[in-house]
Amino acid sequence: MWQPHCNALLRIITLRRQTGIMEHHNWIIFSIYLMDIYALLSATGSGSFSEILLQQNMIPGPEQIFPPIQPGFPQYFYPGEESHFPQLILLNQEMLLLALRIGKMAQELRAEAARMPFVGGDQDVPDAVYQMNRGTRIQELHQVINNSRTDWKSRYPAYFSWLSRPDTMPTRVFRAVEHVSCPTSCPVSLKY
Repeated sequence: MWQPHCNALLRIITLRRQTGIMEHHNWIIFSIYLMDIYALLSATGSGSFSEILLQQNMIPGPEQIFPPIQPGFPQYFYPGEESHFPQLILLNQEMLLLALRIGKMAQELRAEAARMPFVGGDQDVPDAVYQMNRGTRIQELHQVINNSRTDWKSRYPAYFSWLSRPDTMPTRVFRAVEHVSCPTSCPVSLKY
């Protein structure tokens, strides 16, 4: 059910861009991009909306993923948020790209598993090769996740220091940090 809606929205976005209409609500496109990735991760979507946005360079810029504070004004951040959001948004976008990659691999692995006939008895060799290949791909992805976390800690040190002091953040920043935070790297228990 999700995919037909995404396809229709993608056609609308593409037509608006082709006619040269400036998109005033980029944050809606970003929100749909985010929902598409969540749908992919929950196995209810294909992630094609997100993939096409990436391929055609149609993902809104970091400063455009929030609605304006007031209609008609292009200000997206409240005072006190400017120092937090640039790094936070870039980290969020990198995590979403990684989530898209994880979701696509999960989709591929589920499709492969569905195509595998039940093998038993003397025919365990093809099954063993399949399991080895599957295990290797999962290990490689796990390594990418670990390397990303290490890379992010060096490139976004302020973000990881914010996790240790969540009470000092403005409310919208706290919500964004809550969304972006990795459970395995979070030293505090963030309120949900």
